[in-house]
Amino acid sequence: MYDLSRTSPTLIPIILPLGNSHMFKNSLVTDEEYAKEVKSHSDYLNWVFGVSTIFLAIACLQFATPSRAAVICLGAIVPMYVYALTSLPVSLNALRTLYSETRDAEVKEITVRLELKFHGWQVIYTNFILWYGLVIYILVLFSDFFKPFVNWVKA
Repeated sequence: MYDLSRTSPTLIPIILPLGNSHMFKNSLVTDEEYAKEVKSHSDYLNWVFGVSTIFLAIACLQFATPSRAAVICLGAIVPMYVYALTSLPVSLNALRTLYSETRDAEVKEITVRLELKFHGWQVIYTNFILWYGLVIYILVLFSDFFKPFVNWVKA
């Protein structure tokens, strides 16, 4: 049994009581709940950051020198993608914090299982628009090297 008074407030929503005790077996976030959270997080990254990046890349193409305009947009693009690469769903952050506070092997096992099941190479497919937008932006940024592609898009 764990003393929830020592648990940080962000962890309490994912710890569900089981009867009269707060046991970890089947009481932390389930795969279905976490899948919904990952989908919501992916949708946010795709539709906010991915689409914004695509629109910025297309806007840069309107200038005489798209690569210079793209360099100016780096101030907006770099922080977005740093956030996208470092942000994780709330439940995973909460599990990591709980593990660092308690050093419980079961919490570690659940964390590793969720990371292996929902993260890794699978992120490329779940965040396709995010990565597609980055590729388009990089093509515009280095448009001096990709003149044929840029001219084809501008036509």
